[in-house]
Amino acid sequence: MQQQFFIYNHKMKRILLIIVFCNCIFTNAYTQNLSDTLKSRFQPAIDSLEKRINYLISQDASLSKMKDLKQFHIYFLSHDSTLRKQDFMDNSFINKLHSDYYEVDIKRCITKEKVPYLRANTIICNSNYEEIAGGDARYINLHYNPIYSNIVRLFAVNAIDLVINLGMNGVYICIKNNDIFVFKDTNDELQMYSLKEFAKCCYGELCPWCLRLKIINDEGSNR
Repeated sequence: MQQQFFIYNHKMKRILLIIVFCNCIFTNAYTQNLSDTLKSRFQPAIDSLEKRINYLISQDASLSKMKDLKQFHIYFLSHDSTLRKQDFMDNSFINKLHSDYYEVDIKRCITKEKVPYLRANTIICNSNYEEIAGGDARYINLHYNPIYSNIVRLFAVNAIDLVINLGMNGVYICIKNNDIFVFKDTNDELQMYSLKEFAKCCYGELCPWCLRLKIINDEGSNR
């Protein structure tokens, strides 16, 4: 009887451990949202880029005197040639994105070393979210007239986590937690689309490279 109780107790412990383990997996999967997933892949490169931008700011006579400057990045990412319409419908396109880099000559004592930095347009704003400068890992320039006012507004008001450009002029994919939408910035107006709207109806207008890759009609079930 004592032996049977031991076997039963041992089995119950194993079942409880399995339940706890499965619950941990479910919890991690649930809490890991899309923006966190994408950021985690590129976080070291993002940190390196922001450190570089901070250095460039410190070397500018005007910007170096300002406090509480904010950096917002538009990341230029490339994608697999296997990217298809369905990938936009189920968000799996996230897994087919790859980072691009600028190589910057950095002085190391008496030599120069080429250091890769994430390819991105960085917008620099003051504490009031007013755009005052911008550039990338190679150089930054003062902006006397705003260039990315609509994008800055998205960061300031909507608290967007990530803005991505896949090569379409003025067209950006925005990610906030698990929400993804697309916007086209014409300076005069901001046209907003859900990702599914983008995938279903707007390739011709928003995704010219999709036409070249013959993606538009390759998924007949998604028209």
